[in-house]
This record gives sequence, C-alpha cells and structure tokens, in this order.
Amino acid sequence: MSDDARFQRVKEVFLAAVEAPIGERARVVADAAAGDPALVADVMALLDHHGSPSPYLREPTGLEADPKNDGLPLAMGRYVLERLLGEGATGRVFAATQRNPRRPVAVKLLRPGLQAEGRGTERFLREAEVLAKLDHPGIARVYESGIAMLAWGPQAFIAMERIDGQPLTQFAIRRGLDLPAKLALLAKVCDAVEYSHAHGVVHRDLKPSNVLVQEDGQPRVLDFGVAHAMHDETGTQPTLGSDLVGTLAYMCPEYAEGNDPGGVQGDVYSLGVMLYELVSGFRPVVTDGSRLWEAVREIREHRFPRLLERVPECGEDLDLVVDTALRADPRERYQSAGALAADLRRIVENHPVSVRRPTPLYRLRGLLRRTPRRSIVGGVVIAAMFVGGALSLRQWLLTREQLTEMSLAANYGSLLPKYRPGVHPPDAIAEQLSNLSQRATTELKLHPAVEADVQFRIATEYTLSLGRFAEAERALQRALDLSDRGNVQNRFVWDMMLRWAALNAWRDSPHRSEAVLRRLLEVQERRGDDPQRLFLVRRLLAWHLASAGRVDEMTREVREIERLASILGTRYLESNAIDIPCIKASALLNAGKAEEAEKLMPPVADIIRGLSTSPWQIGHRNAAHLAAFVQLSLGRVEVAREVLVALLQATLAEFGQASFEAVAVRTRLAGLMWLQGDLQEAERAFAEIAQWTGAGGLNDPVLRGQALNSQGVCLRDLGRLTEAENTLNEAMAIRITTGGPESVVVANTRLNLAWVYLRLGRGREALAAAEEAARIHRLRGERPGPTEAEHLAVIGRAKGLIDGPAAALEDLQRAWRIRWDNGLLANWQTDSAVEALIDTLLALDRSEEAQDIVHREHVKLLETAGAENAATKRASARRERLVQRIAHRSR
Repeated sequence: MSDDARFQRVKEVFLAAVEAPIGERARVVADAAAGDPALVADVMALLDHHGSPSPYLREPTGLEADPKNDGLPLAMGRYVLERLLGEGATGRVFAATQRNPRRPVAVKLLRPGLQAEGRGTERFLREAEVLAKLDHPGIARVYESGIAMLAWGPQAFIAMERIDGQPLTQFAIRRGLDLPAKLALLAKVCDAVEYSHAHGVVHRDLKPSNVLVQEDGQPRVLDFGVAHAMHDETGTQPTLGSDLVGTLAYMCPEYAEGNDPGGVQGDVYSLGVMLYELVSGFRPVVTDGSRLWEAVREIREHRFPRLLERVPECGEDLDLVVDTALRADPRERYQSAGALAADLRRIVENHPVSVRRPTPLYRLRGLLRRTPRRSIVGGVVIAAMFVGGALSLRQWLLTREQLTEMSLAANYGSLLPKYRPGVHPPDAIAEQLSNLSQRATTELKLHPAVEADVQFRIATEYTLSLGRFAEAERALQRALDLSDRGNVQNRFVWDMMLRWAALNAWRDSPHRSEAVLRRLLEVQERRGDDPQRLFLVRRLLAWHLASAGRVDEMTREVREIERLASILGTRYLESNAIDIPCIKASALLNAGKAEEAEKLMPPVADIIRGLSTSPWQIGHRNAAHLAAFVQLSLGRVEVAREVLVALLQATLAEFGQASFEAVAVRTRLAGLMWLQGDLQEAERAFAEIAQWTGAGGLNDPVLRGQALNSQGVCLRDLGRLTEAENTLNEAMAIRITTGGPESVVVANTRLNLAWVYLRLGRGREALAAAEEAARIHRLRGERPGPTEAEHLAVIGRAKGLIDGPAAALEDLQRAWRIRWDNGLLANWQTDSAVEALIDTLLALDRSEEAQDIVHREHVKLLETAGAENAATKRASARRERLVQRIAHRSR
C-alpha cells in the first residue's frame, strides 16, 4: 500500500472512530482495521492526541511560548530537559535524561502560578515525599525532589521514572487479550493501588491513561498529582484545590457531589469503571459532550446498564463483582482494592467470589470448571445422584452447612465481650468489639449469615452498652448488607431494620427513620403475630412524630402504644408511665408550647432523683434531655444546667468519657455557655468536642458536624466572621454526607451561614441561604414556630440589606406575629425576630410602634414567667436599649 493510500486509510478509520461514542471507539477501530495491527496502532495514537490523556501521554503539536523558559534542551542540575511530554493542572512534565547515573527520567515542574502561592510549593514537594515511600513494581518510582536554581529563580521539581508503555485499554485491544487475561491484568493494577492504600495514599484519579502497561505485561500506575495522604500528620490537602477531584468519567459519586471523605472506596469505584470499560469497551457513564452538572448527576444517580446486559458472556460472577465495585454508597463497595483483586483472581481460577453466597451447587459448578477433564465423569455422577436421591444429597449438604454455621455462630458468641459497669472500662470493650468486627469480616467471608449475626450483636453492644452510635451504625450497616446475600431469617432482618430505624432517629436522618418504621409497621400489621414488635415500632414512630411537632399523628400512635402495653403486661405499662408523658411533652415543645409541655413532665427533682437511682434506664435519660430543653425554652437557664449536670454525672458513671451519650450532654452544656453570653468558653468547648469526635477520637462525623456547627455560631457572635464561615461550611459538608442535602440539620447550618453573610454585608447570599433553609424545613414537615420565625427574621434583614428597610418590614412583622401568637416570648431562638423588627421600625422612623412591641412583650413575660426569668430579663434589657437608642436619635 502506498503512503498516500495508507494515509487515506488511517484518516477514514480515525474519522469513523471520532464520530462514534467514546465507549465504542476502540471497537470501531478494531473492526475497521481487522488484520492490520499497525493500522490499529496508528489510529489509536491519533485518538490519544484527540482526547484528553494523562500528562505523561500528551505529545504537544508545539511548545507554548514561556517567558521563563530559555528553550530546550535545558540543563537543570543533574537533569537535561529534552522535550515536553504534557501538562497538568499542577505542572508540566518533561522527558529528560539524568546525568549521574545516566538514565531516562520524567521531570515534573510546578507551575509558576502555584509556586508563587507559597503553599503550592509545599504541597507539591509533600506529594513527592509521600510518593517516594511507595516502592512497588506496579507504581512509577520517584527518584528525587527539591528546588533547583534556574535562570528565572527557584523552581520546584520532581524527578521520576519514565515509563514506556501503552494505556491499559489500548494494551488490551492491541494484544487481543481474552477475558481471563483482562481480569488478571486489572488484578495487578488493584495490587498496586492496594499497596498505595496500605501506605496511606489514595490516588483519586485512576483511569486507563494513568495506567501504562509495559511490553512484559506489567501495569504501572502514574500521575498521583491529586493524590491524598490519608494519615499525614501535617494535614496534607489534595494537591489540586478543586471541588471536583479527578476525571469525571471515572469519578465516584461522593467526589462528583463535592465530598471527599479521603477513603479508599473512591479508588475502588474508579477501578470498577476501568474493569467495566476493559471488559465491555464502554464506560458505565458517558460524560463526553455533557454539561458539568449533567455529568455529575449521571454519576450521582448511578444510572447505567449492568455489565451482563452489554456482555452476556461475562457471567453472573463478574457482573456481581463489577456491580459491587460501582455501588453508589461507598459502604456497599469492596472495602479495599485487594478484595476486588482477590475476586477477579477467583473468577479466573473458577473459585467462588466473596460477594455471592456460596451454595453447594454454586461450589460444585466451580469445581467442575476448575477440573474440565473430569467434567464428563462428573456429569454422569451428578445425574446418577439426582436420579438415585437428589433430595437426600441436598438435605445432607444443607444440614452440614447449617451445622457449620451454628458452630461458627456459637464460637463468635463466646468471644463477644459484654460491658459490665465498673468492671471493664468502656474504651477496652470498644476496642475488643472493633477487633472482633474486623476478624469476622475476614474469617466469615463464606458465611454471610453468620457474619450478619455477629455484626448485629456487635452493633447491639455498641448501642445499648456503650452508647457509641457511630461504631454501631457501621456494624449494623454491614449486617444489613450481608443479609441481602446470606440466608438470614426474616425475623432477624426485621430486628436489624428496627435497630437501624432507632439509630437514624438519633442521628441526622429522621426522615430515613420514619420511612423504615412505616415499612416495618405495614409488614407487622399485615402479619399481626407479635404485639411486642408493634409496640416497639409505634413507640419509635411516636417519638419521631413528637420531635417534628406533628401532634395529631403522634396522639394516634400513643393510643396504640397504650393499647399494646395493656396486652403485654406490667413492664410495658411501667415503661409507658415515663415515656408517654415525655412523648406528649416533646410534641408540645416542638409545637412552641413550652408551658403546656412542662405541665406534662415529672418535676425536675424527680427526674434528677431517677438519674441517680436508675441511670441505665433510657426513660430517665430521655426525660432529663427533654426537661433541659423545656426549661431552656422557658428561659430558666440555671434549672436546665442543673438537669444537664446531673445527666452528665449519670452518663459518665454508666458509659464513660468516650461515648456518644457523654458528648451529647457536653454539647448541650456548651450551648448553655453560649446562651449565657460566655462566648469564648463556649467556642473553646465546641472546638474540643469537634476534636474529640474527629478521626483521632470517636470518629463520629455526625457529632463532629454538630460541634462544628455550634462552634461556627460562637465564632459568628465573637465577630470572627471569616472563621465562622469556614467552620460552618465544614459542618455543612459533613452534614450533607451524613444526612443528605435536604436534612433538617443541613437547613439549620444554612440558616447559621445566612446570619454570617448578613454580618459580612452579603445580602443576596444571606437571602438565598435562608430561603433554602426554609424550603427544607417545610419539606420536612416543620410547623410554624421558632424556626420559621428565625427564617423570616433572616429573610427580612437580607431584603432590607438589598433594597432598604421598607422591603424588610412585611417578613419581619410576620416573624414577630409567629413569636407572639405561639407563646414564644421566652424562646431565645425567636429573639432575633423582635430585634430585627425593632431595628427596621427605627430605620423607618416608626419608633412608637417599636416601643409598643417591646412594652407588650415585657408586660406579658412579667405576667407569665416572673421578673427573675431569663427571658424577662432579656426583655427588660431590650426595653432599656430601645429607650437609649430613641433618646440618642432625638439629639
């Protein structure tokens, strides 16, 4: 073929490939150039340049003019830079030669703009330090890093191994790899990634162009430019300061949503995408040509065909492995790259995979595939067994498996530690439970039903004995995941779901809790065989409805609880004697009726006495928490403190310092400091709680989000507005992850941010944040009360900031009317409504109306709460301030 004809042929195949979807391009090239490997290589090389490959692979058409570049080759210490290989967000990569010892290398230079930032150089060199620790045949090695003195000044650089190879998918196409060879190849990539994870480095941008395969078939992972050091004591941040980390098509849902928990599951997801593409020739989600938000939505919503639909011959095992690696929830994926590699090798070797229940027939099929020479004999034997006694064989196999699992369950049950107050310290028990959970995950892979049982028992101990809800949630989630694969009894799954609903009731996701409870209630009412179950579900549901202020629905559930208790007997009636008044009081409190709630509650002295005599009873602890809130809503800060101090003493004696319960009470006590105006101490207390609940302590993101939110409010009130904004944004990112973008706690943090924006003079941002918070609260069934009044106060102030005080008046009058009509004068949360209205009326020269409002509130509080009440004192101080302001204005 002449050169011209050759050129035309390459051009035809290239244009056909470009017009095809990116996932089909490799197949189009292979089909069009069948029998001509050189043509395939030429076209694939052109496609490399046409797309957006790794900086290591981009061959520029020409060098851009650089005022700080004296031209190439360029001497730089021991290195001679010869040509530009490509560019990334952090630097430019050059092909170079090292003089001593003489060898080809790749040299990465930090971009001048990032170098000028100061911290850019620090992060760039820290990346090199992290990667220099990695010594694995599947990872490109770092030789040296530092700062070289060049003509234009100091220049940060990294010298690394130069890899000659082909991108992963192209190597597979050009070599014509069959399915087992592809799986074995990706397993090697997983090995390298697992090694980097074991050394604390998450890659975060895994894709075929960042994995070059050498001629000997050894893949090499490159370009850790956005890698994250998981355990860097210096607090290493991602080298690229971007909201979206990595390449969209290979990005996990949590990264696409702007969340970066720093775990290894993000890399596992990217490996799953590469596996899907390697086997099928398609990417699961096609992002090319999409707008950014559309691509992010596709990844987040996880909509794509199963691998089995694209490649029916891949088999159910591989389809399940890929599906597990690509789960939207990182907790449902493989928990390590090594686990994914192990299952890939099991498929190649015809062994059972870990993510599928290993039934006897499934194991037998694998055995026959592993021993093809015996398959004919095996088929005859199987036929004979089924003809002669298939049922007996099946019963024998099942009985044997059941006996094995019963034995394993008994062994693990004997290892399960039991917490005994005053005998074993809580931290020691928690460590034993953690070790046992990890051991069960490793040793019981072939027995998911047994592991589900063990993990559920571990979750129960965490919850009931230690009050550690974060650890309980992880163990319980693992048990629920296993129940989908294991032969778990229906009753057992029901119990797990009930515990899951209870956990969510304590956490940031009450709407999830209600959904599970409604489903359980429907199932149980249909069966109608267990009043105890109905009692438990209805009691949890009643507490949930009460906390949302949904009084009518709560009342119906309480009637059912009372009816069921009369059937179940004395213990349930005694439990109701404490619970039901508290449930009703909670509903009234959340509906803004604190005085009526107090009338239903036991006296404070009785609650404190119950804590000292029976601190382990959850009814007494619930009553104490609720009593503190009621007293606080009535303005009796000191009484609330007395209750919380007694609750903390009982909690420490029962659960110890490092428990969810203890941190929850300490959080409320810190809140009292804030209410009493001790802002600096409150801020320090919340900062300590945030530290205790972080990775080095309880490792509970829900509690950490709560503490950061409160710390941000303290910083706001101290006037440290930039710190407040950063802290509240950190809290919101955590809360979006733990509870979802439309959870109540996310709305609360948005509202706190709105106040910060107001003080910074950013009215439009304040208005947007407050309106979004109000929307979420309405979505979650929020009734008119303190929160709505605060929404309107912020919205009114924001409108006033944007368009003047007249634009604010209507919203602020509505906010104050909610405060007055719902008896919320003693509620500190709605003080913002009256303060904002006074400011606006004064700005509009309507001082008589402002005086009338303040006078009416003061008189009402004197009548209902008394002169010594904290709310009455606040109203008195407000009246005095108003008199002084009016006098000052009249001068």
